[in-house]
Amino acid sequence: DADIAYGVSYDEGGNVYLVGQTGSNDFPTTAGAYDTSWSSGDAFVAKFNAAGDTLLFSAIIGGSANEQLYDFNPLAKDASGALWIGTDAGFYRFDRETGRFERLPHNPPDPSEVYRETIYAICEDQAGILWLGTHGRGLSEYDPATGAFTYHQHGWNPDTGLPNPHPLG
Repeated sequence: DADIAYGVSYDEGGNVYLVGQTGSNDFPTTAGAYDTSWSSGDAFVAKFNAAGDTLLFSAIIGGSANEQLYDFNPLAKDASGALWIGTDAGFYRFDRETGRFERLPHNPPDPSEVYRETIYAICEDQAGILWLGTHGRGLSEYDPATGAFTYHQHGWNPDTGLPNPHPLG
């Protein structure tokens, strides 16, 4: 049983948020958690107080499906304080106030949905746009204000496409 943290963030009160991978069938979750079921290798989010000695919130991400995280940069906190988590089976927004997750849908033909489910890295730019490094599909640009995605694909021509289909950070 292994529990590994891959991303860390904090809030204005100094509370610490961790996202990671659990291999423990007894991973601690808190009352009212989004998901408390374990499926042989799920992602988790946990919140600790500023001293790091009290678990305030903990939930499994994924339910009956494995939600693997990668150790590149699977967590970002946006300007509003929301946490964004990328897994191999989805892209999630975690509302720190309610403790709720919103999974953004995956439907490649629809420009308002995630093109590729496997998210390696997330970064917010100065304009509030989230950039997602995906497995095999280049970069996805997500505007939380409009809910729209723009895709930047890997191309064979280095002048018109990304040089690698797997941006890691």
